Amino acid sequence: MTADLDKAVRSAVWITAASLAATVSGVFFWAAAAALAGKEGLGAAAYEIAAANTAAALLNLGLQQYTLRFVKTERGKALATALLAAALLAAAGAAALYAAGMRWAPLIAASSLLSAPSTGALIAADASQAYFVSTAVASAAKIGLLAAMPPAAAFAAATAITAVLTTAYALWRVGLDRPGDWGTFLAAGASNYALNFSFSLATSLGVVIAGTVGGVEQVGVLYLVATAAMALAAASLATAVYNVERRWGSIAAVGLAGTASTAVAVALVGEVGPAGPGLAITLGLVPPFLLSLRAVPRKPFLASLAAVAALGPAALYSGPLGTAAAVLASVAAMHLAGVFKAGDYAALARAVLRR
Repeated sequence: MTADLDKAVRSAVWITAASLAATVSGVFFWAAAAALAGKEGLGAAAYEIAAANTAAALLNLGLQQYTLRFVKTERGKALATALLAAALLAAAGAAALYAAGMRWAPLIAASSLLSAPSTGALIAADASQAYFVSTAVASAAKIGLLAAMPPAAAFAAATAITAVLTTAYALWRVGLDRPGDWGTFLAAGASNYALNFSFSLATSLGVVIAGTVGGVEQVGVLYLVATAAMALAAASLATAVYNVERRWGSIAAVGLAGTASTAVAVALVGEVGPAGPGLAITLGLVPPFLLSLRAVPRKPFLASLAAVAALGPAALYSGPLGTAAAVLASVAAMHLAGVFKAGDYAALARAVLRR
C-alpha cells in the first residue's frame, strides 16, 4: 500500500467511525430522551433540533468542502476565511431562530456551522483521528448530559462541545492567517450548495413541517424513525457510492428528491395514527431510491426498510436496552442481506489501528 493510499484508507476509516459513533449515539440519545422526557418532551426537542439542522443546512455555503479542498495549499488563510464566513452565517441563523421563539436551536445551528470548516481542515491536514475523538466525546456527552438537563439542552451542549474541540485542534494543527480570496470562497460555496439537500435536510424539514402543521407530539416519533433511516436507507448507501465516484450531480439529485418527497409525505400522512411517521419516511424514501437503483440494488433497500421499521419503534417504546437489541438485530439483518460484511469492516479497522 502506497503512502498516499494508506493515508486515504486511514482517513476514510476514522471518518466512517465518527459517522457511526454519531449515528448510534443519536439513536440511543433519542431512546433515552423518550424514556426521560415523554412523548411531548421528545417532540419539543426534536422540533427545535430539526429547525436548527434546517437552518444550518440552508446557510452552509460549502464551508467544509472549501477547507477540505484549500487547506492543503492555503493552510491558515483558507481556515480563517471559512471560519469568518461561518461566524457570520452562524450569527444570522441564530438570530433568525431566536426571533422565531426557539430556545436551544440558535446554539445548535451556530455550533454546527462553526464545526464545518474545522472538520474539513482536520481531514485535509490528515488528522481525521482527531475528528473522530471530538465526535466520540460529544456523542458520549450528549447521552450523559440527559441526566442533568432536558434533551434539547443536552443536544445543544454536545454540539457546542464538538465545535469547540474541532475548532481548537484545527487552529493548533493548521494555524491561522489573514482571511481573503472571497471570490474563490463564494464560487466554491455556489458549486457545492446543492450538496446541502441531503436526506438529513429532508428529515429535518419534514419534522419542522409536521410540528408546525400538527403540533410537536408526533414529531419525536418521526425523528426517531428518520434517525435510523439516515443510517440504513438505500439512498444513504447510494450517496456514499456517488461520493467515492465524485458524482456530485447525482448526490444533489438524490438529495433534492428526498427533501421534496419527505416533506410532502410528512405533511400528508405524518399525523395518520401511530404508523404515520414510519409511513411518511418510507414514502419519502421511494423517489430517491428510484434514482439510486443504478448504484444500489433492491436487496439493500428492502433490508434497510426492515431495519428502520424495527429500530424506530424499539427506540421509542422499549428504551435503551430495546434499542441496543434492535441495533444488533438491524446490523445482523444488513450483514445477512449482503448490504455490508461486518467482518470486512472489522478487519479494515484492525489493519488501520495497527499502523
